[in-house]
Amino acid sequence: MNWIAMGVLLFAGGIFHFLPQMSRKLFGVRVSAAVRQSEEAKGMVRRYQRANQWAIFFTAFAIGQVTTDRWLPWLLGAQIAVAMALMIRMRQQALRFALPSDRIHTTSLGLKAPEIPYAWLATAIPVLLIAGTALYLSRHWDQIPQRFPIHYNLWGEADRWGQKSEKLVYGLLIFGVLLEGLLGFLAYGLITGTRRVRPGSPSLKMLTANAILLLLIQLHLGVLIAYMGLQPLMAHSPAGWVIALFIGVLFALIAAFVIYLVKLQAAPDDSPDNTPDAAWRWGGMVYFNREDPALLVERRLGIGYTLNFGHALSWPFIGLVSLVTLLPIYLFR
Repeated sequence: MNWIAMGVLLFAGGIFHFLPQMSRKLFGVRVSAAVRQSEEAKGMVRRYQRANQWAIFFTAFAIGQVTTDRWLPWLLGAQIAVAMALMIRMRQQALRFALPSDRIHTTSLGLKAPEIPYAWLATAIPVLLIAGTALYLSRHWDQIPQRFPIHYNLWGEADRWGQKSEKLVYGLLIFGVLLEGLLGFLAYGLITGTRRVRPGSPSLKMLTANAILLLLIQLHLGVLIAYMGLQPLMAHSPAGWVIALFIGVLFALIAAFVIYLVKLQAAPDDSPDNTPDAAWRWGGMVYFNREDPALLVERRLGIGYTLNFGHALSWPFIGLVSLVTLLPIYLFR
């Protein structure tokens, strides 16, 4: 598990390392172009990245020394906490350069929304596919063995077995439906609950690309969950090449969209960011504004969109995230 933790560390550390360079803001603070290009701002970015590199180095060294897996989540969590603390500190320094920002009083989301024909099918098809798998299992209940694998290692070999029960047979499918609902909620929020921007602008292209990515992930995961849900009926482990193909396609899909979004992020854009600096908390990573009608807003750090935790619909979303996170612990413990 150490090498997996090392990979997660490098991935997460890399994201935090490049966050200041993946935005037109200075550590999540709106500043003028002159300030952003100044030597002082560049020096702030270099100091942050240097400190983050040292944190990654010491965490990697600690991961290489531990002999039990139970310490790995704590070490990774500590690295993320350090990176966030560094980000918060640099944001506090950047606030002295902040441009004036107005409070949001509008009740309209504005101009242009993404146009994705038949977007609802990307949610409906996976859910119907998972429901069909559940129906197929119920029709062939007597053919399911009393003991079957419930967990596989990275090579597709079974390493945990369970006794036949409704919880184990249908648990993954229930989780899949909830996960699809979560992704569908996000896609719906991007299409209908974001502040509109000028037609043809990089901001609208970014909004549309984020929504399409979520819809494609929904379709991809729906097929994967349906395939894995049929495993109790199969006399063999899932084909390793099939799982590798699913994972590879998913990573390639995400990587392609991230590259595209980074290019959009770097493009000049006159779409205003009228979210007030005071509403961005936790180092500019959390947005909370009850006066803003938008459910999702463009991130101040990194690429993509984030939830407006001051919106009434944010709490059902948080509840759904908690359920999706905790349900596997109950189903597969």
